[in-house]
Amino acid sequence: MSLLEKGLQCTSCKKVGAITPFNYAECHLEPAVLVYGPPVRGRELRQLISRGPPNIFKWLPILPIDEVPETDSPLSKVGSTGLVIANDLAKSLGFGSDFYVYPDEGPLSGTFKDNGVTIASLTVRQFIKQGYDVRATIDSTTGNLGVSHGAVAYILGVKAVVFIPSDSSHELIERAAGMGAYVVKVNTDYDTMNEHLKHAMEYRQLAGIFGINLGLRHIYGEGSKTIGPEIARQLGWRAPDAIVHPIAAGLSLSRIYNGLDQARGLGLIDSLPTRMYGAQAERYHSIRPTGNQQNPFELVDIQETSAVLPSTLRVRKPTNVWDIIETLVKSNGSTIGLTDAEVYQGMQLVKDNTPFSTGPVGGTVVAAAKKLREKGQITPDESTVLVLTDAITGNFDYESTIRGRSKGQISEIEPGIKNIVATLEQILAA
Repeated sequence: MSLLEKGLQCTSCKKVGAITPFNYAECHLEPAVLVYGPPVRGRELRQLISRGPPNIFKWLPILPIDEVPETDSPLSKVGSTGLVIANDLAKSLGFGSDFYVYPDEGPLSGTFKDNGVTIASLTVRQFIKQGYDVRATIDSTTGNLGVSHGAVAYILGVKAVVFIPSDSSHELIERAAGMGAYVVKVNTDYDTMNEHLKHAMEYRQLAGIFGINLGLRHIYGEGSKTIGPEIARQLGWRAPDAIVHPIAAGLSLSRIYNGLDQARGLGLIDSLPTRMYGAQAERYHSIRPTGNQQNPFELVDIQETSAVLPSTLRVRKPTNVWDIIETLVKSNGSTIGLTDAEVYQGMQLVKDNTPFSTGPVGGTVVAAAKKLREKGQITPDESTVLVLTDAITGNFDYESTIRGRSKGQISEIEPGIKNIVATLEQILAA
């Protein structure tokens, strides 16, 4: 392919075709992977990126989109999170001076999902220009993704439908609707709902519906991957020794490492020493180290249905489980489970030692870092970054964001593929 080409590459014959809504190559009906050919590499590519806008769009050479929003667009704020030097928190956890927090409070929705949703939604807009019929975008979520999806869809003028398990946070359900999304509560758990939705998307009458984290997951993940090279850029184009990140569905953890690996391949960073550590609530600690070199991780069947923890932590089987395991093995990382008490202690440590706060997901990450340090899996002098995906920095104002918007409808249905299909048909006909 030419140096400026972006496309989907067939995993069978390696032929590169155009980026389409379908994650497979038509030549062999085989899975396809996104590939990029930036115009330059190494130091020149660094300079090109550094001259780019102060947001996610500086990474345009390795993104599936071809345009940058106007500077006055709310989308231009996405991806502008800065690393925070947290010396007091580092001291309380037993770390040294090369310790950082990445408080990823999205500017559009107050959630870290803004990166992935923005890139996926802009790609959908490209598909519209190419002549594809786009009737709506949908997602399956425990909460945060739905809020971000509603926010971005409103900006782009696309109908957004959010499916969410009924035991999810009432606040997140209301926030997604407040952003303008149609919210459908399904009376089951996330895993069952997600499986039903996947099958429903195969129904012919639902053509023209694009799943942000389903059919377009390979593109949605491209927004998440920029966090990896962005961290390296802010560290002076060097990758940290360790990144601690929460595991829910698990896409972000694996894509961040993929972004760092891609940065190394393009000469943006010289080496990749980063170990990825995944933090899970103990009762949902489904990916566990075995101590066996041949099979270093096992997937544990989780039956827990506790309502104590927030829905974002109550994922029994991460959707991207095999990508997570591959990333952990490749990076020599691991996972760790935290008790409820440890999670809330982690939240308190952030509140006491930084100028911002975090929710239970961030508390899980901080508690994991503390335990990893105590176990000697991360040493005090190693460069360490904690990614807090539910940080509250005070920079996002939900009430001012939704002012003037029409609230989306909230409905409730019983689980089942036919129920989902019928509900989508009703929403599309509205």
